[in-house]
Amino acid sequence: MSLVFNILWFEDNDEWYETNRENIEEYLARKNFVADFKRHISADEIENISTLNEYDLIFVDLKLDNQTKGTNAIQILRDKKILADALFYSSDGVDKIRNEMGMNIFEGVYFSSRDEAVFEMKAAQLIDKAVRRTEDIISTRGILVDSLSEFDEKLREVILKFCSSYIETDVKKVEELDKYSYGLITKQMCTNQSKCDEMKKERFLLVALDSTYLVDSAKLAQIVQHIFNKHYPQHKYRKDFYNTYCKKIIKERNNLAHAKKEPNGDGLFFFEKGGDRIVYNEEKCSEIRASINEFDEEISKMIDLII
Repeated sequence: MSLVFNILWFEDNDEWYETNRENIEEYLARKNFVADFKRHISADEIENISTLNEYDLIFVDLKLDNQTKGTNAIQILRDKKILADALFYSSDGVDKIRNEMGMNIFEGVYFSSRDEAVFEMKAAQLIDKAVRRTEDIISTRGILVDSLSEFDEKLREVILKFCSSYIETDVKKVEELDKYSYGLITKQMCTNQSKCDEMKKERFLLVALDSTYLVDSAKLAQIVQHIFNKHYPQHKYRKDFYNTYCKKIIKERNNLAHAKKEPNGDGLFFFEKGGDRIVYNEEKCSEIRASINEFDEEISKMIDLII
């Protein structure tokens, strides 16, 4: 599961769906997840769903459009080996659901009345259960590493967009960035000086961007910071972008790579250096998700700000 929490929802009442969708969305936002809903009003529509394996939670009303029933949707989902937890609800109460299901006992299916307060409570419990699966060290590390890779590509996009904007109209700006990047990259790459000099004969930065050993995640962020400080100081962007990005994203990624399991057997992981100790509990994992969301938005804004 990524920072997007995917919900498959079978519900034919527009008003009831919109009210409860908004409440679920707000609940997930407080946990630093973005909710994505795929709604269907009939069990017949399930055959048209092509990405069944990506859902984290399923909500199913007993009575659906076209005289179809939620039990049909559940049966098809389980036949297709779709194992995400499902919350089955009905205005007729839980007993009605059990009667409709008969002898069919589905793994991971929970029941609720259609009362909004009860439904929200049950939905929140299942969301918490799904979120807890992401708050172990492996999942958190995977989410952060994947996000950093995506941010690398977006930061490259900022740089390439800047270069393409001025390479024909104001080549001095591109040459200035080349000079800055050359100094930044070669400073720590003395052993690769000859390679850098060879690249310098061409358009240095555009060639170097393809070499991850030269332009790593930190250098990408530093070059982007320089672009905005030097060429777009009038824009509203994060003035401490590079420092906070290194602290909240790159450093967290590095710490997670060396985290160890707590010896007391409680399942938590920790990172310790120089007397500082970070425990990757629920609060810390949520903090990391918040940082990922924060910089995803900031970098996307930077892309848009390039002329």
